[in-house]
Amino acid sequence: GDLDLGAAGVLLLPDQSGAHPHLLISAGKNGTAYLIDRENMGRYNTNNDNQIVQSLVGIFPSGGILTGNFISPIYFNGTVYFSPIADKLKAFRLSNGLLPTGPTSQSVASYPYPGGPLAVSANGNAGGILWALQRNGASNPGVLRAYDASNLGIELYNSSQAGARDTLPVGAKFITPLVANGKVFVGYTSQLTVFGLLDTAPAASDPQAPTVPGTLTATAVSSGQVNLSWGASTDNVRVAEYRVERCAGGETCTNFLQVATMAITSFNNVGLDPATSYVYRVRAADAAGNVSAYSNVASATTPAAPDTQVPTAPTGLTATVVSSTQINLGWGASTDNVGVSRYRVERCVVASCTSGFIELTPLPTGPSFNNVGLAPATSYRYRVRAEDAAGNLSGYSDVASATTLSPPPQPAGLVAAYGFNEGSGTTVTDSSGNNNVGTVSGAAWTPAGRYGSALVFDGTSTSVTVPSSASLVLTTGMTLEAWVYPTVAPTGWRAVIDKNADGYYLMASSDQGNRPAVGGSWTAGNQNTVGPTALPVNAWTHLAGTFDGTTVRLYVNGVEVASQAQATSLVNTAETLQIGADKFAGENFAGRIDEVRIYNRALSPAEIQADMAVGVDGGGGPSGAPDTTPPTVAITLPAAGANVAGTVKVSATAADNIGLGSVWFLVDDAPLGPPIHAPGPYSVLWNAAGAAPGPHIVKAVAADVAGNTATSAPVTVTVPAPSPTVVQQGLWSGPFDWSPLVAVHMTLTPTGAVLIWDGEEEGLLSARLWDPSSGLFADVPNSANLFCSAHVVLPDGRVFVAGGHQADFIGIPDANIFDPLTGTWTLGRPMAFA
Repeated sequence: GDLDLGAAGVLLLPDQSGAHPHLLISAGKNGTAYLIDRENMGRYNTNNDNQIVQSLVGIFPSGGILTGNFISPIYFNGTVYFSPIADKLKAFRLSNGLLPTGPTSQSVASYPYPGGPLAVSANGNAGGILWALQRNGASNPGVLRAYDASNLGIELYNSSQAGARDTLPVGAKFITPLVANGKVFVGYTSQLTVFGLLDTAPAASDPQAPTVPGTLTATAVSSGQVNLSWGASTDNVRVAEYRVERCAGGETCTNFLQVATMAITSFNNVGLDPATSYVYRVRAADAAGNVSAYSNVASATTPAAPDTQVPTAPTGLTATVVSSTQINLGWGASTDNVGVSRYRVERCVVASCTSGFIELTPLPTGPSFNNVGLAPATSYRYRVRAEDAAGNLSGYSDVASATTLSPPPQPAGLVAAYGFNEGSGTTVTDSSGNNNVGTVSGAAWTPAGRYGSALVFDGTSTSVTVPSSASLVLTTGMTLEAWVYPTVAPTGWRAVIDKNADGYYLMASSDQGNRPAVGGSWTAGNQNTVGPTALPVNAWTHLAGTFDGTTVRLYVNGVEVASQAQATSLVNTAETLQIGADKFAGENFAGRIDEVRIYNRALSPAEIQADMAVGVDGGGGPSGAPDTTPPTVAITLPAAGANVAGTVKVSATAADNIGLGSVWFLVDDAPLGPPIHAPGPYSVLWNAAGAAPGPHIVKAVAADVAGNTATSAPVTVTVPAPSPTVVQQGLWSGPFDWSPLVAVHMTLTPTGAVLIWDGEEEGLLSARLWDPSSGLFADVPNSANLFCSAHVVLPDGRVFVAGGHQADFIGIPDANIFDPLTGTWTLGRPMAFA
């Protein structure tokens, strides 16, 4: 179609404020008005018409050859006027060198083809009148109309209102009125008609100002535009215009400048700066020049400019095989002018990469991603791109490839194994080959497993359930294994593995002091083997329970911690196997569980430690190979070069890349106490009083779950020779105030502190440690009334307390152990008699 740009010609505007001061304006048949930078018109560019400063698309009717705009626009006092076909006359008030998105004012009457040629008469910039000639078809008289140039909604005159006196001939096309010497000249095909101008001076003095405009509101609609609206003012004659003033700088700014005069009660302020606060006020003016008081002040802040800059592409993508089902990705972080919000990782299987890459979830926010749930012995390709908060995507990284390991050979007797590397979904696969598939109920997936991903249980209602099968029937042999990560301290019975109902089970805690346990139902009855201490919170611990036909054993981090004789067979149960729960209410586990294994035979300690060092699906250290990295260990007490005497606390710190097993101490290469199992604390007491005077070497040795060991750097201390002279001996001190405690029981601990308690009304659970050197007491509350108990210091320095008090002549069968190094009590197995 003939939708050319310049059907109406081009208007040259006076210099404007803003980024483009030298402007042209035109509108054609396509219904769009164009604001053009006349300093940038060197060529036509199909990709970027950057000479077009502003396009007001669709502001005039369009769609045919006789639509749009045929009449050249005109300019007067900051306003551009258009006369489109089959539309109203429209005025657009310029602001900062830009047009508003809608008309400032418009006429009531519409103008048929070809629109109304325009002219303006004025006294300088005052008293402006817009003249328009309306053609009413080929057989009707034309009409000359006059409008208030500040408000086209106000028609001052039209030539049909005076009857035959002012009637024009049948209109001709494209006739522009000419205003000169107080007259308007209108040409036609066969005649020239001359009209006398209206007197625009006020008929009488008007001293009354308009009322204050109604509530002013300001709304930021984009990073460069704020729209204003207000309530109309009234006047005894007529409101001629509204004067809009603006200042930038927040609510307290005072340097207002007028930015627009409007005939209507709204104004769209365009060409503003992004992320800037603007404040506005409005007042009304009448034709006599009277102005109202200001409206209320309204403010708005333009949002930041849209972010269109893409992040840089990720660099150095690497793909590292972890196991038969996992590949870990890493890459150099992208940068962005605002900030990278996340990365999109895509993968394809090399054998079918022609079908394209697929996007993986969840989308990582950092430069790494662990891809779990993969097929063994399969090659994969990966690529990554970055995304910012605005949705801008970077280019792709280079492609990285890796092949998952072949699945490891399964050891003898493995009947069920769950690596939880699916990473999503409601099904867990049995890696033993026995098809004991589990269903996930409510548990959440996490990539932060012991090896690869794991399941997170809520301690209330979540579980994995496996149907009963012949392979899960255990009789004369059993091993139950799992890595557990409690997120709250387990209390009471909390199930890790349970063949319902209590056929065999591994518990994170029990009703015996919240300590872990292994148990089951044997022909001789139910039996539980309980560990010595509760599990740590927010740390990984490996639990294993075995039965070899004669003995039940419990292992913590690969070290046997408890055992009991059992010579009968396990009783078969036909109910489900559950992980993280059992059929009894309130026994759900809270935390992560990973790498669950069930055998129909008892594994040796070495086999358990080998399982600890590798995932079910073959994952181990960073490369997926067996762990050969030794732990680290260092002495923290006593300090090197110290002089020591009496009872000395010896401490160490230790860590391992996979899992720490135990730590033990040496003095002059001789063992000092038994090994201390992970997670510690790693401390013992050394009776230096029994050591020969002179230097002594203290060391610590650490072993990890894979059997790797490391020895700390030696620390040399000195036991000084005894003083040859006894200055004073056998004197009593003055009395000490021990109130309110009446110390019925007291024991001197190896640390030199005295453990005391009474058990009467003032101190039922109020054991204290008294330091003779400072005279200070430390509260070490006991868990039961230990009045009328027996106590003795064990060889390792702990205090064993037997019995206690319930009522007159009635004791309790409790067995308690106090550790003076940690200041804590541990409840042991109850005695047979109180």
